[in-house]
Amino acid sequence: MGKPYVATVETHWRRTAAYYNNPWRGRFKSELGGCLVTHAIHAHDILTEVMGPIASVAARTATAVNPIETEDCAALLLEMTSGALVTLSVTLGAEEEISRLRFCFAGLTVESSLDPYNPGRLPWRFLTGDVDLQKRIYRALSEFTPGPERWAGQFARLHAALTNNTALPVAIADARTSLELITAAYHSAATGETVRLPIGRDHPAYGGWRR
Repeated sequence: MGKPYVATVETHWRRTAAYYNNPWRGRFKSELGGCLVTHAIHAHDILTEVMGPIASVAARTATAVNPIETEDCAALLLEMTSGALVTLSVTLGAEEEISRLRFCFAGLTVESSLDPYNPGRLPWRFLTGDVDLQKRIYRALSEFTPGPERWAGQFARLHAALTNNTALPVAIADARTSLELITAAYHSAATGETVRLPIGRDHPAYGGWRR
């Protein structure tokens, strides 16, 4: 796809006071975190799947929308090991709910749908000024058949792996990527420091962001 330049991920959802009228929501003890853990994590997983490993994380969080313990707004700046720069924007105070992922590579820009709860679904946009590349994109899309998504897709892939004795669709390394990003974000927000990844055993947040 060419050299990656930048990417943005917007998880702009809406949660009112009625949503938190529940004894376990909005509390660190029961949810372990707010919008970074329970709302934006899936879009951030898509981001790392496309852009690869993260080199550093700088983050700020705020509780601005509802009177809860956990954060409901966050802004993160990531530097990827490729050198690309990524911004992550999360809020639970949007008037219109969207999720959007936008990737800018050398010669190609890719943008997701705006479906707030399933941005992986079609339509995606693939934009290029290269006529030959555009033809290749059209050809690839014409041959692409979407499979089941979300929970149905996850269970289908798990069933296929168990049935065929092949590798599981999600490995421990995938889970670590998600947890490491959240850990780095919370540590950066709490200390004001930029956190370098990977997080080693000597890091104060290695045992978890809730200490």
